[in-house]
Amino acid sequence: MAMHLLWGDRFDMAGWLCYERRADVCAYAKEAFVSLLLSLHSIWRWVLLAAAIIVVVKSLVGWLGRQSWTTLDDRLGLAYVIAVDVQVLLGLLIWLFGPIGLKTLSQAMGNPGLRFLALEHPILMLISLAFAHIGRSRSKRMDDPVAKHRTAFIFYALSLLFLAAIFLMA
Repeated sequence: MAMHLLWGDRFDMAGWLCYERRADVCAYAKEAFVSLLLSLHSIWRWVLLAAAIIVVVKSLVGWLGRQSWTTLDDRLGLAYVIAVDVQVLLGLLIWLFGPIGLKTLSQAMGNPGLRFLALEHPILMLISLAFAHIGRSRSKRMDDPVAKHRTAFIFYALSLLFLAAIFLMA
């Protein structure tokens, strides 16, 4: 209500500043923005999957080979966490502004395909994000390099497991 009083009829509920005479331009810009986000989200998933596989394999090799913890291990973990963060951010923007997400959440419950996109996919992704962050945080705090690799492997593998669930369910 406060936004309506401040901007009048030029502000819609999604947060887009739209002038009355140029609503068609605003709708086109919003559609183009969501389309760009969807493309980036779709491309970035392959980067994320590659980073997940690399970090899981590297931590498993480090754990089983009883290797020392190197800056490469630390940077690979950081790169993976950043990749997950970017993917979640893109997905959150799509969920908020896209055609399927927050706006259609109540209607999606009866349709398994829509429910997956509007509810299950974001929840699985947030769980994967949590495991990635926990793995990085816990492995950084440990002193023993083998324990670092083991902890990183366990949490990064759990994160990858939830990513794989998303890929397989889609």
